[in-house]
Amino acid sequence: RAALERGQEITGDYRDYRGIMVSGASVIVREQGWIMLTEIDFSQAFAPIRRLRNVLVGLMICLSVGGVALAGAWARGIVRPLRIVSETDFALAGGDEAGAMASEENLPTNEIGEFVRRRNKRVKALMERQRELVLEQKRSAEAAAELERMSYSIVHDMRAPLRTIVTFGDMVEAEAAGKLSEEARGYLARMRGAAI
Repeated sequence: RAALERGQEITGDYRDYRGIMVSGASVIVREQGWIMLTEIDFSQAFAPIRRLRNVLVGLMICLSVGGVALAGAWARGIVRPLRIVSETDFALAGGDEAGAMASEENLPTNEIGEFVRRRNKRVKALMERQRELVLEQKRSAEAAAELERMSYSIVHDMRAPLRTIVTFGDMVEAEAAGKLSEEARGYLARMRGAAI
């Protein structure tokens, strides 16, 4: 109507005679007296974009699910060995030799798996050294106990002659109290003092 009444070409979005939003354009063909009008419904115009959007959404969902699965598998490959090491360290700290060794079954062949294997070797060496130290400590305790028994016996055996010397010194002093010089009494006192 605008083209017929005013002689203007139009381009724009509007509602057509059905009340549906369309995008339209008109061209006036003056020689023929015609007006060429083309219109396309928005639903038809955007149908390929909607299909593309649906394909892209589906693709993003698939990629997201795949990414999550891949990240989960990768994380399990890292977290599982670290959890095993943590549990075995607690067992080692608690003195549980059987639980202190990490299982090497299904370990990855990467640096983490190698870390667990090297840790197991160090723990084996540590436990072997601990067993050696306990055995050495037991031997040292037995030797110390034997040494104590021997020293007690030696000390006891050495005191007997000293007691005898003190006793004889007392007897000499008692019998010859008046006959001893001051110097001789000093010798007897020094003898008793050294023997006690």
